[in-house]
Amino acid sequence: MSAMRRRWPAALFCVLIAGCSMGTGRSAPAAGEYGAATTSASDRSGDVSVASVPSAPSLDDARAVALWWVASTGDLVKMGPIARSELVRERVASASAATMGEHLEADLAKLADRLPIPATELRLVETPITIDISVDSATGQARARVWSVVVFGARDLGSPRTVFRTSRLVLVVEADEWRLASFTSVQGPTPIAAEVLPSAWEAFAVVAGWSPASGGEG
Repeated sequence: MSAMRRRWPAALFCVLIAGCSMGTGRSAPAAGEYGAATTSASDRSGDVSVASVPSAPSLDDARAVALWWVASTGDLVKMGPIARSELVRERVASASAATMGEHLEADLAKLADRLPIPATELRLVETPITIDISVDSATGQARARVWSVVVFGARDLGSPRTVFRTSRLVLVVEADEWRLASFTSVQGPTPIAAEVLPSAWEAFAVVAGWSPASGGEG
């Protein structure tokens, strides 16, 4: 095994920090689930039905979408290129979709090249910890910063590893819903690990198979 493959966790950190975290296999929140639903009203004096204008997506909607993207890294790794392409087309802003899709596939290719195992055998879970988000009144864009922890491993690679990172997301309203316009991330802040022995792969595989506690439903 080459020196690069013996140091596979460090190589994987680099790919993750480069932005390999913008897709998922979970069901994305539909437009009506975060603000694009319509309601109807009635002019009771004349019994004339009046259709209301769809409500604009809210800050809470943007928060849910940002957390959904960050929590999606593990499912992204498992998706095929056709599914990823479809996801990008549907959930990324049209002005950013082509470039972001190309960068995503390039990052995943780097990941596959650096792993000593098939990428499909990697189990990875990213969990958002805290979020700061606001809407720019001048542009209408939502800007989010999300601090998260990534836990990953594989059966043949021993105990799982962790990395903390902070992601920055820009969301824009398109087709009455928040869509991703850009996604960047940097490593850290990273706390000191507890002085305990790492768990075995089998223990990690059990809890990693549970449903996400937050950030994954939107």
